[in-house]
Amino acid sequence: MDNNTKNAINKCLTEIRKGDRESVNTLYDLMAPYIRYIALQYIDNTFDADDLIQDFWRDIFKTAAKFVNIGNGYVYLCKIMKKRALAFRRKNVSRRKVALHYVDYSGLRYDDENVDFKMAELKHVVGKAIDELPDNEKTVLQLSYFMNMTVREISRELNMTKSTVGRLKLSAENELRKKLGYLVSEGGDRR
Repeated sequence: MDNNTKNAINKCLTEIRKGDRESVNTLYDLMAPYIRYIALQYIDNTFDADDLIQDFWRDIFKTAAKFVNIGNGYVYLCKIMKKRALAFRRKNVSRRKVALHYVDYSGLRYDDENVDFKMAELKHVVGKAIDELPDNEKTVLQLSYFMNMTVREISRELNMTKSTVGRLKLSAENELRKKLGYLVSEGGDRR
């Protein structure tokens, strides 16, 4: 993140502390992808993550009131979101199984400007949808798309007929289309 952006975040926090509501919008534009990314690092349920994010922005005036201008506002906000997410996870650990699917978030750093947060979130959502498939459909899909195996190779590997493998693959693809159809724009290609 460049110094101009960091300074803009610090300025927004300072202005919010003074009661300026317009600075909240500016701060949101600067920080929203990072805050969402951090929430999804610790919360595997997007609905809970969205609630946590909403609570974060609801409390932004209280958060800004504790900000000391000599600090780094970006790091300050990221740490607050991380603490909230960890607290939420601890509180709800008995209710939910926290697992990260297909995206190893531990290797991604939220202060790395080269990280594509939208792609990381998309991989997370697609991975969760794949995990919800029946085991045999999931296996066929993974071998086909992630291992680049043909239907013939998969049928040999799993000791199934080619028609069974084809049926499982088609069924898995159709189920994913249903679950993830909202990700495709209205004018987009729906192959």
